[in-house]
Amino acid sequence: MPSRSEAEDLVRRLGGPPRPPLTSGTPPRLPSLVGSLASALIGTPVAVGFAYGMTTADGLVIIMPLLFFLVTGGVAAMGWHGVYTRPRMRKAWRRAWENGTAVVGQATEVMLLEGKEPMHSLHASYEVDGRPYTFHGLWKIEGRRSPIGGIKMGDSLVLLADPEAPADAMLFPADYPGVAVPDAAPRAVEGSAAPAPDAELSMPDVLAGLGIPLSGALTTPENALLGGLALANVHAAFQDLRDGRFAEAIALLDSMVGSGLDPRVACVALLMRGRAHFMLQDRARATVDVERAAAACPEHPLDQTLAFLDGTSRVAAPRPFYAPSLEGATEVRRSAVDGAHEGILRRHPPVEQQAGKVQYLYTLAVHPKAGGSAVLYVASEYNKMHQPGAADGRGSHFLGVFPGEGHENLGASDDWADLEKFEARACAVARERLARG
Repeated sequence: MPSRSEAEDLVRRLGGPPRPPLTSGTPPRLPSLVGSLASALIGTPVAVGFAYGMTTADGLVIIMPLLFFLVTGGVAAMGWHGVYTRPRMRKAWRRAWENGTAVVGQATEVMLLEGKEPMHSLHASYEVDGRPYTFHGLWKIEGRRSPIGGIKMGDSLVLLADPEAPADAMLFPADYPGVAVPDAAPRAVEGSAAPAPDAELSMPDVLAGLGIPLSGALTTPENALLGGLALANVHAAFQDLRDGRFAEAIALLDSMVGSGLDPRVACVALLMRGRAHFMLQDRARATVDVERAAAACPEHPLDQTLAFLDGTSRVAAPRPFYAPSLEGATEVRRSAVDGAHEGILRRHPPVEQQAGKVQYLYTLAVHPKAGGSAVLYVASEYNKMHQPGAADGRGSHFLGVFPGEGHENLGASDDWADLEKFEARACAVARERLARG
């Protein structure tokens, strides 16, 4: 479904949890490549050992112990694959459907893996409660048909996040081929229904939707006046947030947070401020506010409040920003980009300490000088195919650009391993992209 509106419509039709339990079936997606890797580990030395044994008298004496350990390791890996990995994925598959939150993600990489059993590989980015996650799935292509055959990079996707582990998400409908989607609007969970965005809501309606019972917030005569003012401010901040006046909502909520509010009111104020930061694409502050909200009132239904804010908003939520991992990266310095933006130049840890599929040497994150999240990334990425001195002339590092949706490769060069040359080119690329708008 290339259109975000189509994905959002499917999310609405799926509705919120709980959903009817799955009575049968298993996820069609492959949980890992352990079996294939084990086969490769066994098959390669067998072929080498056979050739060595045919040409060397003592070849079999050397290769047999090696084969024994490799076969044992392969069998153990496949056993672990069958005993632990598949059942774990099956449980996550059921939890995601029955109790998971449906979110819209974006395909960041789609590849066809050739071989005896061709497969489709998909990478996607998505967010749950303002926190970014990365999805990766593998599906076998059977009878020239693939569950994700029509998906392209940049397309919008619907993912169901496992409530116990949001990083373990399932792709709908690819991971649930036998599950029907409701045609009409799904039944709402009690207390979590959101009215149409253009509906005019009274203050009691807004407070009920946010999860603040009007009678529950004003608990004693002493705090009745202050409590009433706080609720009036919550209602005013909701209107600003609903209509896209995010700076005004943040300013009003800033004046409330930390002023001795009722825990439930404080929780909602933090969630609303986090939503405003999220809509301004300041995900770092949004995440902090959501975490503080959970700590302020652990029993408050965060999902209900966030669903109400999302359902009543008159402004479309920003699309997830696809960016390089900054885990373990350290800031080197700030770089001038243009009059309104600056770059944060970072050096990444050694390759063996990076867990992602792509490893980085340097990144330049371009931020507005007025504050806020990055609007562009330029990265020096390791070229795994590089061979020093090879005649093909491939450089040691790629220059990658992350404009927010997907990834662009501007070619490889040894220059991008040099900090000064990378910084100069990255700033030039950033200026060119920003000038385009």
